[in-house]
Amino acid sequence: MELNFPYLTFECLGARAAREQPLIGFEEVVLRSGMPMPEIWARVEQLRQAYCFLPLKDRRASSTDVFKDKMNDERYFGSDKLVPYVHALKSLNNRLHLVLVVVQLMKLPLIRSACLADKLNPCIEDFGESEAIEMLFAAMVDRYSYAVASLQYEFDAAMINLAREMSVTPSYMPHLVGHKLYAATVSKMLLKCAEIFKGDEPKRRLLLILYLRFQKLLIMLHKSMGKLTKKYFTAKRTRIRKLINLTENRNVVGFYTEKALCEIEAKNYRLAFSIMGRIVTKKSEESSHISCVDTMHLYLVCAELHIHKGRQAEAIGILVSLCLGKHVPINQTTVHSKKQVLEGLRNAEVMVRAELNALDTQPAEMTLEEYFLPNKLLILLRAICLIEVLNNRRRKEARKWLNDLQNDQFGPEAVKDSERKRFIREQIMEIQMLHLRLSFLVFGQVEFYTGFKMIKLDELLEKGLEEFPRNMVFLQLWSSLKTIMWYRQRSRLIRTKAGVASLVHLVVAVHNRFGIVDDNDKFSKEATRKAVCNRLISMIETFLPTNVDRLEVEEEQYRILRRNSIYWRLYMMCLSKTNASFKRSKDVLVMAMDECPWDKSLLMEGARVLPVELASLQDLMTEKEMRVFAMPEEVDVLRGL
Repeated sequence: MELNFPYLTFECLGARAAREQPLIGFEEVVLRSGMPMPEIWARVEQLRQAYCFLPLKDRRASSTDVFKDKMNDERYFGSDKLVPYVHALKSLNNRLHLVLVVVQLMKLPLIRSACLADKLNPCIEDFGESEAIEMLFAAMVDRYSYAVASLQYEFDAAMINLAREMSVTPSYMPHLVGHKLYAATVSKMLLKCAEIFKGDEPKRRLLLILYLRFQKLLIMLHKSMGKLTKKYFTAKRTRIRKLINLTENRNVVGFYTEKALCEIEAKNYRLAFSIMGRIVTKKSEESSHISCVDTMHLYLVCAELHIHKGRQAEAIGILVSLCLGKHVPINQTTVHSKKQVLEGLRNAEVMVRAELNALDTQPAEMTLEEYFLPNKLLILLRAICLIEVLNNRRRKEARKWLNDLQNDQFGPEAVKDSERKRFIREQIMEIQMLHLRLSFLVFGQVEFYTGFKMIKLDELLEKGLEEFPRNMVFLQLWSSLKTIMWYRQRSRLIRTKAGVASLVHLVVAVHNRFGIVDDNDKFSKEATRKAVCNRLISMIETFLPTNVDRLEVEEEQYRILRRNSIYWRLYMMCLSKTNASFKRSKDVLVMAMDECPWDKSLLMEGARVLPVELASLQDLMTEKEMRVFAMPEEVDVLRGL
């Protein structure tokens, strides 16, 4: 980063002794625990991974005097070590791409769209994918709609439970030791990255939006694990308020929208609506018309939150005002007549047609920041459709319009040579799915008034996954379906070319369908757990070359999955839960090491599943020059002391 941005110093990526002080106390607890030596070593190693992940930059700095043991020599780095591997960018236009890749490597989930995934990480078959399970939180960080958020909570909980098992240190997952240090490092890194683009406002705003969404994710994770305290949330709220109160951020509406959504995730609905209400009041004093796209997005989010709370009249009022382009107090109930609703729909249709005509004048290629920023066309289409569902469920004009757009202007042939139109096609498909889900949520009947030639949600999802396999929303919705036959749900995810993302969603689908039992029924709980693990093992082995009945599509998937340690760790984890034989577990570990020889977490999982092989695995880590923080001899001496 400093090579490409020499005018900045990234202190957030340098180790500080004070931050690592808690490590000493945790180590002493482990060393005095009386556990077997292999377990003590594994615990100490994980602790040091959680706290010692940052390098030491300067040997002469007094702050590093506490790092006196020889093992810390490996944490120093200099330019002579980096020259063979690091090169400056040839084009300044790639700076944002570089920053987003770095942020991704720090386990920040930011890719929800398949089009964005293809642009940022196009070569998953050649280079594999991220091996951080946290990347699968993308659909939680950037929800595609708050109107149907209640239908997603069960899936979110299942995904978080899987991440608790699969995450490795360092991580910001709240159940892991050292999570505060890593979360602070990622947060500071995002703020530092925003400084890179001080002269480019859209890119600067994008990085700050990602920072705010990361804070929202931390709140969600703490809440789901029962760790969201008043003190923690108050500190988060204070930091967000200080950031937004800066002169350069004070007038950015998008920041206030994200701030309000942080309050929503903490169940502070009244305060969230108050934040949005103050912004609308301020904007209405400047002009009676809604002209800013960020303000339009705020109106849409506010309307969806009202729908989520069951306040349909308020939602319709806000949506009609959005379509008319006129400000309205969003904290007050505004009743619109049928005539006003129709007028709003007509006005919105005029604006939509203007946006559609303007598409032909825009470049076919999208900039990276456009994938993250609100889009006027999509906001208007969503508003029109929400009004139709809430106001008159038997009207089909908007739904037919979306269908026509998908077949004509944004048809499969029309979007082939246009990145922009392909992205809009993907987003319109999300809006269609929102319609079907909202119709079901509000009225409980779908086929009667869908307007898509009686198409059902599962049919639309299959079509979406075929075209956009790496779309996290489509994967999430398909995995959460319980009204279709299991063989169909399973086969679709196996055929979806999304790599490890499709596998993980398949695992969550298994837990959702077959793993739910009464907590008080201990016998059934244990039997169900083993049955789920056996089912998962069967699915994982479907892809292996040893499967004589393997299909061609499963062979293609294996070429991607075999390069990702999540696949192998999941396999070994399931084997250990079913008390598989030593030989079977060892054979899988050997296969895994052949496919992913660079991955230390794989060897750590092997040490947990096969503790008798610990010494061999430690030697292998040393031989492959992997960073071993706790040498066995050192831990043995420390335990004696």
